[in-house]
Amino acid sequence: MYKVTLRFLVIAALAICWSCQSTGGDGPSSPDGTLISGNLEGGEDMQILLDIMKMNKSNVIEKTTVDDKGNFRMDLIEPLEPGIYRIRAGAQRAFLHFTGGEKSVEINGKVEDLKKYAFEVEGSPSAKRMIANMQKLVAGEIKGADLKSLIENEEDAIAAMHYCASGGLQPSVANMALMKSVANRLKTQYPQSEYASIYGNAVQQAEQEIARQQSQEKIKVGQPAPDIALPNPSGDVMKLSDLKGQVVLLDFWASWCGPCRRANPHVVESYHKYKDKGFTVYSVSLDRPGQTSRWTQAIQQDKLSWPYHVSDLQYWNSAPAGVYGVRGIPRTFLIDKNGVIASTRVSPYQLDDEIEALL
Repeated sequence: MYKVTLRFLVIAALAICWSCQSTGGDGPSSPDGTLISGNLEGGEDMQILLDIMKMNKSNVIEKTTVDDKGNFRMDLIEPLEPGIYRIRAGAQRAFLHFTGGEKSVEINGKVEDLKKYAFEVEGSPSAKRMIANMQKLVAGEIKGADLKSLIENEEDAIAAMHYCASGGLQPSVANMALMKSVANRLKTQYPQSEYASIYGNAVQQAEQEIARQQSQEKIKVGQPAPDIALPNPSGDVMKLSDLKGQVVLLDFWASWCGPCRRANPHVVESYHKYKDKGFTVYSVSLDRPGQTSRWTQAIQQDKLSWPYHVSDLQYWNSAPAGVYGVRGIPRTFLIDKNGVIASTRVSPYQLDDEIEALL
């Protein structure tokens, strides 16, 4: 994954917020305002806040105290603007999408379930839809192709942008088209909003950074993958070129590499999901000379069940690492069925997306 990832996600997370002015709330609601009320079990005598983030600052829209029966009421003088709002009570919080103009919104459930999005919302179809989707996202039921489908099919661009950030959609060659599509939709639907300008600029910068880093890669997307022929732990030589006809994740790793070991469960999950559809993994270890036992022990401990494990046990002097320009691990390359480089930096955490694009 390109180094723009963390910066992009920070910008995207900040960009899910709308700039609004505090409305107060001591008096009755205006005919043009919004009433937000409901019951939160377990929230008796707690303070509830409705707020929006403007860049790196929290902007409270309204706050109130839950009564001794769990009931609360917020009378907003001004109507809600289209955007992503956050309701919070103590350490519990949840995001809500309002399209603007909602007159009365009712929220019912348990305070402890806010984070899990296991509560009910009435009076705002968009908020109700987001709660259902966020519940699945938090539970890990929406990812990969399903996440992309959710983003593509979401008719409101602000909600689509929120799903990009909440679902962890990372900037990559495979994801850039979808991110640009969301940015363009924001410009069309909300041309004057900060969402359109901030998210659009973030996507543009991410695309430029990916292009810059690609231009500096020793191995380029679209070129034939240089062959590797090294022994496995038993001493038998295994060639990368023998896997032509399958989608291959070329994975440079080592038993001593903590980030590699933490990424391995995600690679294992993808392997078992797609191994019967034409996907496999070719692992090149950068373990040290004389440490075959540590290498094989790590293979067993991490349950790396694919057969293609090779190494010359030369640490950073590994011959294929030099050919592929590997300066840090984990480092992965995705190779298509024709033996051509399809991606030079695919994250194990977003591997499914890129595999599905090639199968």
